[in-house]
Amino acid sequence: MHMSKFITSLFLIPLCLAVGSAQEASDNIVVTDSMTTDSLHVPVKFGIRLGADLSGLGRSVFTDNFQGFELQGDYRITERIYAAGEIGSADRNIDEPNINFSSKGTYIKLGGDFNFYRNWEGMDNMIYGGMRLGLSKFSQTINSYTTYTTNQSWPSPETISEIKYDNLGATWIEFQFGMKVELLPNIFGYVNFQLKRLISNKSDGNIDNLYIPGFNRTYEDGQIGAGMSYGISYRIPFYKK
Repeated sequence: MHMSKFITSLFLIPLCLAVGSAQEASDNIVVTDSMTTDSLHVPVKFGIRLGADLSGLGRSVFTDNFQGFELQGDYRITERIYAAGEIGSADRNIDEPNINFSSKGTYIKLGGDFNFYRNWEGMDNMIYGGMRLGLSKFSQTINSYTTYTTNQSWPSPETISEIKYDNLGATWIEFQFGMKVELLPNIFGYVNFQLKRLISNKSDGNIDNLYIPGFNRTYEDGQIGAGMSYGISYRIPFYKK
């Protein structure tokens, strides 16, 4: 009886060792797979990105009828969603056949962007669409004007009289479409196109606001504006996730 138990034990011990070794190997495979999955995740940089509009700076240097600048910034909220905005100033002189005028003021635009582009490993570029709420405060000066007349035999003389209107304002909704490309680590070049729709337009009452800083030129009762900008920005990285 004791001899049969001894013989049975000799068979059971190797079997238990084999089962234990197989279970240990299975556990090792699960850990290895998890580590492999984790190693495929490339951390994404989160931080604030600040930039300058080079198109406005170029116009300020090479033209006489515009002086201004725009600063751009965004902050990454998730991998594809950003809080974004612009702040700037503009001093623009426009000379047209019947009127010469100047507009000067500041503006701010706040909103967000969504990145439609899915980056390859190691890339951090954007092809994005976004929306802004714009607000501008400015003044307008009529430098000279010609009164409209239908009598071509006796055209109206040009009136040179500086008329200034202060405390003007406007708000608008702006849709942006553009791209941002990482040229060097944390240094980006960007370009965007803007389509704008006026919400409010506070004027003096005697004359319409002809140019709104941040919105651009207006025409009669038109509520639609457009624009574009390009520049360079730098990201201050806070953490990776």
